[in-house]
Amino acid sequence: MSTAAGPLRIGLIVNPVAGLGGPAGLKGSDGTDIQAEALRRGSVPRSAARMGRMLRELRRRDVPVWLLAAPGALGEDAARAAGWESDAVVPWPGATAPAATTAADTTTAAAALTACGIDVLVFAGGDGTARDVAAGLGPDDVVLGLPAGVKMQSGVFARSPESAAGILADAARGVGTTSVAEVVDIDEQARREGIISSTLYGQLRVLGARAQMQGGKVGSRSEPREVLGGIAAECAGRIDPEAMCLLGPGTTVAAVAAGMGLDSSLLGVDVLHRGRLVATDCSAAELHQVTAGHRLQVLLSPVGGQGFLLGRGNQQLDEALLARLSPAELLIVCTPEKLGALGGGPFYVDVPGPDLAAALTGPRRVVTGRRQEAVVRLQAA
Repeated sequence: MSTAAGPLRIGLIVNPVAGLGGPAGLKGSDGTDIQAEALRRGSVPRSAARMGRMLRELRRRDVPVWLLAAPGALGEDAARAAGWESDAVVPWPGATAPAATTAADTTTAAAALTACGIDVLVFAGGDGTARDVAAGLGPDDVVLGLPAGVKMQSGVFARSPESAAGILADAARGVGTTSVAEVVDIDEQARREGIISSTLYGQLRVLGARAQMQGGKVGSRSEPREVLGGIAAECAGRIDPEAMCLLGPGTTVAAVAAGMGLDSSLLGVDVLHRGRLVATDCSAAELHQVTAGHRLQVLLSPVGGQGFLLGRGNQQLDEALLARLSPAELLIVCTPEKLGALGGGPFYVDVPGPDLAAALTGPRRVVTGRRQEAVVRLQAA
C-alpha cells in the first residue's frame, strides 16, 4: 500500500471489555457473566488505554494520519482520552453507539468504517474481537490488531501498542506492506476446564511484514520425559523455599511442576511456598493477598510460536507484582526444542510503562535442562 501522498486514513475500533478476564484469572472475557465477574474481582478495562498508548506514540513520531473512529466506547472515547480528537466519527445506526456494546456492534463498526474509504482498520481487542472484525470485512480490507485481549493466538496483532504505531508510521511514509494472517479463537469454557481447543475462523489482510507482527500461537509438542525432568530438577534447586514462587500458565511450566511432584493448574497462576502449593489459579488480587509481606519469585516459559514471556495469557501478573521482582527472581524455563523453534530469542515482554519494561529486559539466563542453560535477551514488545 502507498499513502505517502497524503495522511494515512485510520479507522479505530475499541472493544471496551477486551482483556477484562485476564487479571481476574478467568482465561478470557467473552460473555456478559464473565465480564461482570471480572469487574467484581477488581479487573479494570485496559483496551482503551492501550489504544491511547498507540495514539500518543503516533503523535510523538509526528505521523500524518486522519482518524475515523467508531462512536463512543467503540473508539471515539479512547481517542479523546488520549488527547486526540478524531477527525470524524463514523455514522451509526440510531445516531449513537449503544451503552453496552456487543460482538455485533464490532462487526457493524468494522463494515461501516471500511465503507468510508479508510486505508487501515486498527482494532484493540483479542481473538474474539478479531473474529467479530473479520465478519464485517472483505478479503481486500486491511487491518492491524492492537493486542488488548487475554489469549491472542491469532497472527493479526502487532506485538504492542508502540510496535503498532511503528507499523503505521511505515505505512504513512509509503513503505507499508501487507500479509495474510489467520484468525484463530479458542473455546473459553473448555479452557477454564484445562482443555485447549482452538478453531480457525478465517483470514485477514494485515498491515505489516510478518517480522513486525506477533506470530500465531504454536502448541507445544510432547517433550521427552528426561528433558522436562532435568528442567524440573534444576528449578527445584533454584527456587527459594522461603520465597513465594508464582508458577505461570502453560504446558511447559505445568510439566516442570509435575516433575517436582506438584499438581499445578495448567492455565492459571499458582503459588508455591516451602515445597507445596498454597494457592492455585489465582487472580491478580488473590496473588497480592497471598504474597503480601513475602519475597517473590516467578517461574515462566515463553509462548510457543510467539516468544512472549509476559503479557499473553498471564495478565494476573500485574504491574505492581512485577515491580516487586529483581531480575534474578525471574526464573525462565524453555525446552531446547521450543527455544530452537523461536530462533533462540528474543523473548518479549508486553508490560505497562517504560520503567517496568526497562527493569525486566536485557540478557537473562534460561533453564533448558539439568545443569544446562542458555542466555536469551528479553526485549520490550
